[in-house]
Amino acid sequence: MVTLKERKSFIIICGFIGIFLFSSWAQAQSIGERLGHESKLIDEGVRAGRLTQDEKKILMDNLAYVREQEVSLKASGKFTTPDREQLHHLLNQNRYMIDKKEPVKTLRSGIVSPVAAAPAKEAPAKTATTVAPAKAATTTAPTKPVSETKPAKEMKAEKAAGTSVPTGKLPVGKKININAASKEELSALPGIGPAKAQAIMDGRPYKKAEDIMKVKGIKQEEFNKIKDLISVE
Repeated sequence: MVTLKERKSFIIICGFIGIFLFSSWAQAQSIGERLGHESKLIDEGVRAGRLTQDEKKILMDNLAYVREQEVSLKASGKFTTPDREQLHHLLNQNRYMIDKKEPVKTLRSGIVSPVAAAPAKEAPAKTATTVAPAKAATTTAPTKPVSETKPAKEMKAEKAAGTSVPTGKLPVGKKININAASKEELSALPGIGPAKAQAIMDGRPYKKAEDIMKVKGIKQEEFNKIKDLISVE
C-alpha cells in the first residue's frame, strides 16, 4: 500500500520531470517559433477572458523585447548558447504568465512595475542663487546732546514768526529797553532766545531791570549776563 509520504514524493518528481520535458521541448524550438506560438496563446487567453487587454499589452511587449534581443545578438555576431538559453528562459517566464502561474509583469530590464509606466519627467535643474552683497555699515551721525538742541517751543516760535535768531552782536554801548524792544532785539541778548524774548514781552511792563527775573527761565545767572545790556527806559 502506497503511503501519503510516497505519494507526495511521486507528485514532486513528476513535477520536475514535466518542467524538464517542457524546457527541453521549448529549447528544441527556435526563438521565432516560440514567439509565434506564445502570441497565439495570448490572443486565446484574451478571448477566453483569462487575460485583460492591459495584460495582453505587457505580454506582447515581452515577446517584442525577446525578439529585439535576438536580432541584436545575431547582428553582433556573438549569439552564443548561453545567450540562446537566456532568451528561452525569458520566454518560459512569459509562458508562465500567460498560463497565470505567475503575475503578469514586464521582462524589460530596469522596469519593475507590471504596467509600463510613462517616463518620469526630469526635475528642473536648480538655478544658482546669487547672494546679494551685504550692504556696507552706514555710519550714523552723532546726535547732539539735549543741552545743545533748541527747545521745541523756541523752534516753533521761530517758524511761526518766519524769522531766524539774529546772530549779530549788539551795538557797543547801546542798551535794550525791555519795555519797548522788539522780539528780534530781545532775542539778540545773550542766553535769550525767541521763546524767552516772547515771555519778556508778555511780562511787560517792568519798573526796574531786576524785574526781568520774574520771567520763567531767567534767573540770577542769566540776569548777570544781560544786566549791563538792558534798561527799562
